[in-house]
Amino acid sequence: GYGGAGHQGGFLSDVIQIAHFNFETGDLKFISIPRDLWVGLPNNESAKINTAFSLGDDPEDKIGSGGQVAKQMAETVTGLKIDYFIAIDFVGFKRAIGYTLDGIEVDVPETLHDTWYPIEGRQLDPCGMSPEEIAEITNQYSGYELEQQFPCRYEEIYFPKGKNIMEGQDALNYVRSRHGSAGGDFDRSQRQVAVLKAIKNKLFTLEVFDDLPTFFKDITEH
Repeated sequence: GYGGAGHQGGFLSDVIQIAHFNFETGDLKFISIPRDLWVGLPNNESAKINTAFSLGDDPEDKIGSGGQVAKQMAETVTGLKIDYFIAIDFVGFKRAIGYTLDGIEVDVPETLHDTWYPIEGRQLDPCGMSPEEIAEITNQYSGYELEQQFPCRYEEIYFPKGKNIMEGQDALNYVRSRHGSAGGDFDRSQRQVAVLKAIKNKLFTLEVFDDLPTFFKDITEH
């Protein structure tokens, strides 16, 4: 999962998950890859795994070539052979869940309450401050402390533990939240798996199976 057009660092991977299917037992397993993991490359250099898409060498096929780098880096980390990859941007993710699947039911493992979730399009809002005041604050703070100086750029999101019906934007907020739980990226990975399981469960309902060609056509456009 990556931001896509219109996002700063649009080709950085926000979500990296390996899915393993055992067709004999019917088991589906997920392995979460931390996006800040540094991985060695064949050219003896190293890079964070979330930059894989941006490292594709074919300007005509950024996703295809970047996906090959992502597969290679995931194989280096896990020792598993990666056969295929699926990449989806934020718009496609929201449309797939909200429109194509008509929402999903996510079993939220623990309550998520994030009071500092970024509002789309407000990333550079000065929040009423002058350029001089912003420059002074930027010199004083960095990272999360700097973000907290601009409260108008953020909103509050809340998902209680248990079953939650989510539309596209809900699911995107849920998997992307960075400040709503104590476990950091580990909790984030757990949330991503919960959403993937919910997508799987919705896929195996009769209303989706009735029109699989339309579903896959919609998905592959993103």
